[in-house]
Amino acid sequence: MPPILPGALNLYQQARGRRDEFRNRQELLRTLQSIDGLAFGAYRELYGGWRLEGLDLFINHVPADHHGPPAHFVIWTALASLGFDPSFWDRRWKRVAAADFFLRAFREAIGPQPAGSRGSGMSGLLETDAPGQAVEERNACFVDSDALELRLVAGLPSAGMTILVDELQAMLRLLERAIEAALTPRPQVREALAAHIRTAEVQDALRAEALRRGLIAFVADGSLLPRRGGGSDLPADPGRAEAFTSPPSLHAELDLGPLGRYRGLGIPRGVTVITGGPYHGKSTLLRAIEEGVRNHVAGDGRELVVTHVRAVRTEAEEGRRVSQADLSPFLHHLPSHVDVSNFTSAFASGSTSQAANIVEAVGSGARLLLIDEDRAATNLMFADEGMRALMGSEDVTVTSFLERARELYETLGISSILVTGSSSRYFAVADVVLKLENYRCRDITAEAKAVAAEYHPEIISPSSPLSFSRRIPMPADEDLYQGRRFVDCMAEARGLVRLGRHEIDLSRLPSVWNPGQLTAAGIAVAYLSSCLADGHSSTDQLLDELERRLDEEGLTLLDPFRWHFLTRPSRFQISSALNRCPFARFFCAPA
Repeated sequence: MPPILPGALNLYQQARGRRDEFRNRQELLRTLQSIDGLAFGAYRELYGGWRLEGLDLFINHVPADHHGPPAHFVIWTALASLGFDPSFWDRRWKRVAAADFFLRAFREAIGPQPAGSRGSGMSGLLETDAPGQAVEERNACFVDSDALELRLVAGLPSAGMTILVDELQAMLRLLERAIEAALTPRPQVREALAAHIRTAEVQDALRAEALRRGLIAFVADGSLLPRRGGGSDLPADPGRAEAFTSPPSLHAELDLGPLGRYRGLGIPRGVTVITGGPYHGKSTLLRAIEEGVRNHVAGDGRELVVTHVRAVRTEAEEGRRVSQADLSPFLHHLPSHVDVSNFTSAFASGSTSQAANIVEAVGSGARLLLIDEDRAATNLMFADEGMRALMGSEDVTVTSFLERARELYETLGISSILVTGSSSRYFAVADVVLKLENYRCRDITAEAKAVAAEYHPEIISPSSPLSFSRRIPMPADEDLYQGRRFVDCMAEARGLVRLGRHEIDLSRLPSVWNPGQLTAAGIAVAYLSSCLADGHSSTDQLLDELERRLDEEGLTLLDPFRWHFLTRPSRFQISSALNRCPFARFFCAPA
């Protein structure tokens, strides 16, 4: 196999190392004059590097005609020339937060520049990645050791096939003004950048302090958890959202020294149940806890909600592909001699899909499982004593999560937070029971334990001890890079990823991913299968190594030519894509 993705030794790093070879503004003006009014193909003369006022522009891709995709622009500016305090990017997490800030500022400065605004077809389009409520690592803007890089796509102006140089010059002037507006260290920009970085720093510190205190999640008092609705991730109108208040018995105070003191709900390790009536905020709280693995911008309402970074939500996913998974912790004695220790299905049922999701999450390094009964398989979630008595022990083929929840924690240290509003069975195995009433949180653990003692005095014990096999991904049979340092990957629709000639269906996963994360997860599968899988390392070991490399090299590792707008996916998003990939093969080894 040829060398793949050699990190920093790629086209862009090589080009940045040869900036003295970039052509200057005078050469750009002469080139533009020479192609004015010519056929669109003459735009090829612009390919390469140009040195403008305060920035370097590298034009990476030029379409063959005006019907083609937009051109790719990469803008560099040296950190030393920006005039900001170097302490803004002296650590990796600060560089991620600073890049997020500058991307947002650049998008605001450039304003809407739709296709067709400076001619026909794609003419005039200026577009880059759009950050959401989370502060995430993206390749549309990043800060490295010596420069800030911005990336965008541009519709080169034309009237049909005729080049419009005046319009292109206006676009370049707009780019320069936007860069100056976004990156000039005016006092208000420095203050806003410092506040943005501090918000991320507080969340990272809260997450670390919560972990040190034995907490699996922390929800600060005053947080506004409800969203705007309709699938939106934006916060609800403050006038219509109830501020979160922690119950006194679970009140935690996290002292971060100079970063402040924060009070709120501290959820300990173990098994936690969230209950209450419909529309009282159970799922909203669980969603906020799920989102707590990421940092959020100030004003989101959840910027002081933090969760263990190895948290993952699992649920039923009827119809998903399952390949060579050991489901024996939850399934046994299936009819037709189905081998549950090496289970494969092109269309899994609700219970088998959720069992696979839990097994795969554990195999990917999960430390906290989040489950909402509304999206779970009932027969996997709890055991009904009457049904068991009617069926007889020989016909019971499911070991429920109810039977495994405490064992998962006591044996493997894996905690669970479950939302349930229809069954009291989990009260008996829970360490904490929370009740949501009109978005107000109460600790009802004592009352719940009394109910459990009265109605469920005996907990059904699992018929076999808990044991998970080591799931080992095998190397891909095909060269997903096709001999190049490029992967053909595209998120074609919400949740559907095309990876080469394969399709990965992620449409039924609980978390809403943006297209950049979907695409990055697909490319990560290609990288993991072609570059890391050795037939001996388990999934969690491969993900550990992939995360280490991403920490060192950033998203350049996956896409050195910046062909895609990528947002860094979590290890569980990568694992989800790998486990649903049609070409993926696995070997289940004894634990």
